[in-house]
Order: sequence, then C-alpha cells, then structure tokens
Amino acid sequence: METMRSGSTPLVSILVPAYNQAKYLRATISSALAQEYPSLEVVVADDSSTDDTASVVASFGDPRLRYEPAPRNLGRVANYRRGLYELARGEWILNLDGDDLLIDPGFVGAAVAAASRDDSVVLVCADRYERADPIDPASFGPGRAALVEPSFVDGTAYVLSLPRPAWRMHHLTALYRAEAARSIGFYRADIVSSDYESLFRLALGNRVAHLEARVAVWRRHGGNASCEQDAEKAIRNYALFQGVRDFAVARLGPGSAASFDPWLIRTVANRYYVTLMSYLRDGDLRGFLPVDRYVEATYPRARARALAHPKTYIKGALAWGRGLARSLRRARPAL
Repeated sequence: METMRSGSTPLVSILVPAYNQAKYLRATISSALAQEYPSLEVVVADDSSTDDTASVVASFGDPRLRYEPAPRNLGRVANYRRGLYELARGEWILNLDGDDLLIDPGFVGAAVAAASRDDSVVLVCADRYERADPIDPASFGPGRAALVEPSFVDGTAYVLSLPRPAWRMHHLTALYRAEAARSIGFYRADIVSSDYESLFRLALGNRVAHLEARVAVWRRHGGNASCEQDAEKAIRNYALFQGVRDFAVARLGPGSAASFDPWLIRTVANRYYVTLMSYLRDGDLRGFLPVDRYVEATYPRARARALAHPKTYIKGALAWGRGLARSLRRARPAL
C-alpha cells in the first residue's frame, strides 16, 4: 500500500480496531484526535459491531477520522491485519484498541522525531498505565513524551533480555514502520499475544527507540481478550515464543540458535509460571492441567525450570490462599 506524506512530515495512521466498544470509543477517538502531530489519520476499523459504534464515529465530523466497517465479523487479529494491510495510508502505524486511550498529546510527534534521528529505527515505544474503570483522563497530568531524551537500543538485544527487560513494549504505545511490519507478516499468528509476537519479530535485527514516558492507558475490564482464562488459548499462545525463536534463527542465521534456544526455555518457563499463578488465584488448578500437560510434553526443560524454583511454591501457596478466600467471600450469604 502506498503511504502518504504531508510535505516532509510522514503521515501517521492511528488504527482503532473496535468491536462493540461504543461505550469506550468516544474517549478513545477523542484521545487519538487530540494528538498534536500535524499529519495524522485516525481509522476506526469496525469489526461489524452490533452496538452504536457507527453513530459514535459519525458524531465527530473530523476530516482526519475515517470509519471503515467490515462486511462481516473477522475476529480481533484478522481485524488488526485488515487495518494494517488494507486501510492504513500512513508511513507509521499506531494501533489503539477501541477501549484504550492516549493521554499525552505530544506522543506521536515525539515518537516520529525520535525515529527521524536514526533511519534504522523501525519501532518507537513508550510506557503506559493500566487502570480499571472509571478512568478520568485529566487525572494523569501533562504529558512529558516531548520532554524526554529517547534511548536507542539494538532490537535483538532487547528481545534476548526477555522476560525481564529494562522496559516493556506495549502494543498501544508502539509506533511502528508500516512497510517493515508488512514485510515480516505482522499479525500473522491468530493468538492472544499476536501483537507481541509481531513486535518482537520486528525488533530482531533492527533498532528500537524508547521514550521513558507514560503516554496511554490500557483499560482493564471483564472483556479484555488477554484477561480471559482459557486453557486452549493459553496453549496456543506459546506460539509467541516458538515463532520468535524460529524467526530469529531464520533472519539472523543458524548461529543465533545458541542464544535463542536458551531464550526459548527461559521465556516459556516464565509464561508457565505466570499462567500457573493466574489459575491458582482463580482457585482453578484443575483448569490449569491441560496447560501443564502441553508444556510438559512440548517444553519439558522449561517446565522443570519453573518448578525447580522455590518461589513457585511460595507464591503459588499465597495465590491459592487468596483465591480460596475470594471464593469463600463470594459463597458467603449476604447479611
């Protein structure tokens, strides 16, 4: 897809994939349009919503805003792909889900300015808040993205620093180069963490910039895809790590396996531990058993690594206790 520019200023597309999120969408769109960057389009990729999404978008009347309804429901990841491959006209892309919001009007401009300092940068990241409803955008104070000095890192080194990097990538605060993303098949994996699988692969062999500023809010509520407790989805999500490892070896050469094979064991072990804690907090150890069987069969070394650590049992017991207490509170009859 041909990208568009305004003078020497690259066009930035803020993609807003949405499905039945009308109650949040006005705040999301308003936050995107509040960006002070002069060459901007905001594209609502509506995944065939059945609520008031269309009327919410129509109420803005801003020429920078486009409404692109899908002819049928595609699903979250396929709608991401539609936005990137079919709808976006910008040289740079920011994907802002329909229930999240930006809180720093200077973020896009600061991110583009950071990228312009190094032509090898394909990804500019910033930090975020995570908050439950209700959210008051005014409570976060003035933005500081334009005031901080960006740092530049080797993307391969960043990925190898997982699962404990110096700072974390977040989909809603990652401005990425459209051409580079399309060239590696962004959003190829239909899994919960398709965004991270894509971002990590994009970082490999490239430069990444980071702005140490919280520029957005990830809204926590019962409908978040990443909050659903589903063993089948959890199992499929391990493709995140295998996909990144395999892409790294293909892109960087067979010698990189010496670094990425231990990385695979380390990151899978961490995900196994995190998933186990989540099920224990829900008091649902039985629900975790399919995940446990999968990891034992597919990544036995990673499972052994996680279970060999004392904190697994200490924190596991605490998580189980909290889950049990929560269950007892729910079961207690109202006084």
